[in-house]
Amino acid sequence: MTNFELLMEGVNLMFSGMGFVILFLIVLIYLVKLMSYIINKLSATKEIFIGQANISPNKDAHLYPIIIAAIHHHRRKQGKE
Repeated sequence: MTNFELLMEGVNLMFSGMGFVILFLIVLIYLVKLMSYIINKLSATKEIFIGQANISPNKDAHLYPIIIAAIHHHRRKQGKE
């Protein structure tokens, strides 16, 4: 095997490996998007937006004042209010 053949075999192996990695990452991205779509469709709870916090209305109702106070404290600490 000559040096040129050996070099071309290495280049071929490099591009094949990079192609498989890119293909795997693209498939992974679409699978994560599909999983996110399925989970969002199965999630039946509605969300209430208070400030920047998402709260489920049924089980977290007692946390409203605490979250509002925490958001207010954070904004005041950051100098936004």
